[in-house]
Amino acid sequence: MITSREESIRYDNVAVGEVWMAAGQSNMEFFMRYDADLEEAEANGDDPQTCHQCKKDIDKLQLIKKYVEEGGNFGMIGGYMTFQGFEGKGKYHGIEIEIEPDSHAVLKGLPKQWPPILGYNKLTAKEGTVVPVQYEEDPMIVLGEYGKGKTFAFATDCSPHWASPEFCDWEYYPVLWGNILAWMCE
Repeated sequence: MITSREESIRYDNVAVGEVWMAAGQSNMEFFMRYDADLEEAEANGDDPQTCHQCKKDIDKLQLIKKYVEEGGNFGMIGGYMTFQGFEGKGKYHGIEIEIEPDSHAVLKGLPKQWPPILGYNKLTAKEGTVVPVQYEEDPMIVLGEYGKGKTFAFATDCSPHWASPEFCDWEYYPVLWGNILAWMCE
């Protein structure tokens, strides 16, 4: 468990990105296409650094599904430009979150009261998932398992669009993310 900003732990085999990755406008688009086309590109003598241009019709959601099923861990972080929050249209503002500390591993060492969140995306938890944090009836963190891998969805932002400056600068912010990653990789 990380208890301060000075500590660090390295995790392998974790992918975290935006919902837009499936639509081709993501920070992970190259990663997903690169993995899908690498063997074919090398077999054809193509440059692996540009093989993401080989195919435009790859079903990235199926790649993510296979990645998790085979033991990869995948997280989706919401925010201003994801889920239905595109262009800030989520419209859930001024959220005060209270948790039951130690009710789940991802909450270990966190205080009951969290700093305010300026907005979030409305999520629906699938059957069989765990919702350790919610606001009213809305899941804020959803944890799941699929095949050999694990997944999480974080309904709000991790940066100062919907995550308030108080949330981003919160002394427990690294503990929260350290706990989420530790759970994903255990």
